[in-house]
Amino acid sequence: MDRNTEGTILASQRAPVFCTQIIDKSETNINLCWHCSCCSGGCPFSQAMDYLPNQVIRMAQLGLKQEVLTCSAIWICVGCHTCSIQCPMAIDMAAFMDALRQEALAENVAAAEPDIYNFHKEVLNSVRRHGRTHKLEIMFRYKLQKRDWMKDLDVGLKMLAKRKLDLMPSKIKSIDTVSRMFDKPKRMPVYSYFPGCSLATSAKENNESMVSFLEAFGIQLLEIEDWNCCGSSSAHSLDSELAHDLACRNLSLAPEGRPLLVACPSCYLRLKGAHLRINQDTTKEKQYQIKWGRAHHSDLQIVHFFELLHTISKTAAFREKIKKLAGLRIAPYYGCMLAYPPALRRQQDFSGIMEKVIGAMGGIAIRWAFSARCCGTFLTAARPDIVSPIINQITKGAILAGADCIVTACAMCHLNLEIRSDKPNQLPIFHFSEMLSLAMGLEVSDTWFSRHLIDPRPLLSKKQLI
Repeated sequence: MDRNTEGTILASQRAPVFCTQIIDKSETNINLCWHCSCCSGGCPFSQAMDYLPNQVIRMAQLGLKQEVLTCSAIWICVGCHTCSIQCPMAIDMAAFMDALRQEALAENVAAAEPDIYNFHKEVLNSVRRHGRTHKLEIMFRYKLQKRDWMKDLDVGLKMLAKRKLDLMPSKIKSIDTVSRMFDKPKRMPVYSYFPGCSLATSAKENNESMVSFLEAFGIQLLEIEDWNCCGSSSAHSLDSELAHDLACRNLSLAPEGRPLLVACPSCYLRLKGAHLRINQDTTKEKQYQIKWGRAHHSDLQIVHFFELLHTISKTAAFREKIKKLAGLRIAPYYGCMLAYPPALRRQQDFSGIMEKVIGAMGGIAIRWAFSARCCGTFLTAARPDIVSPIINQITKGAILAGADCIVTACAMCHLNLEIRSDKPNQLPIFHFSEMLSLAMGLEVSDTWFSRHLIDPRPLLSKKQLI
């Protein structure tokens, strides 16, 4: 990235709790920084960084998590403390950079400087094997990865001739004690989870496949206790105050300091909208505190599953785990999830994410005219005569476009496409989370597909995906 790039920072780009998490992890308060740039002026390696040290602090303060964790500056920093001794606020910049690197690894974010990361790994591998560093072995294994044997070969030979490199490693007696330190269980990123009514009942396969996919990337979901309906459709159609209260009760159940994951697009809009209204209205905030007996957490991060998927799809772990989808021709169906009310218009735009991920998984994303056509939601029950023609237009459009199947971003859309399409216009409908689990080669439960009203298993068997 160009450090001089200017532009508007959208609210959807921010992770409000990120700064607090890094302060806790690094045990240094970066909010004390007044951006005098002493750290940047004194850093001997700033010319090799994409962002200056004080700019990295500022981005962390703004909650620009993705930008911070993917920048090269956090890997270029060597922790020499030149910046810290010049800082008038005594900010431990080295500890801050350490915390960012470790957070990037915990979030499976690919290192912006892979050579530096691989060098660190080989040093630690040597310590794990011997309890001490064996420099000859470290450089041999590092060069084995880089495949640039000739570079620095003259230096290595000189060091060997001067006996600065030991041929054999020096090993400590209690090596098991040190080795066990490396075997400590890794901390799994934890999200509070609001499943919503559909994923808890009519779309259990959507819920189970999403949880399975996220667990494969070390992400743990903790369902919030005793949640209720989000206030969608019937509630906001007939009683706006009730709809707001239903959403607020769920917000009050979400633990502080932990992001809240939501998979259903409608639930996401209801919870996100209620949270925004309270943030912007002090009267509503006071009412919230009185009604639910707790303070409103203005920095609660409400995350849609696609936002998390967007981050995961950029990681090396994702690229390593994907299993090709045998050229499956897939029609991605967003329904109305890409449409936001004006108050939420600055939220992250998920247009094209399914197409990109489908392509990465070896599938073929079909371009078709009905990917963003609303499925009719509750009208499928109250006025099927209105919904059925629209659904058949959607499914027939996918067939005419040459699709083998449709994948949906919403459990309600999935249900409507299955129950309101006539036999000539039917084709397998998948939850996107099911397709992700298939592509990862995860253990797929037969109960997922047996719950479908249109059996997808013949297609999957034909493509040798099950």
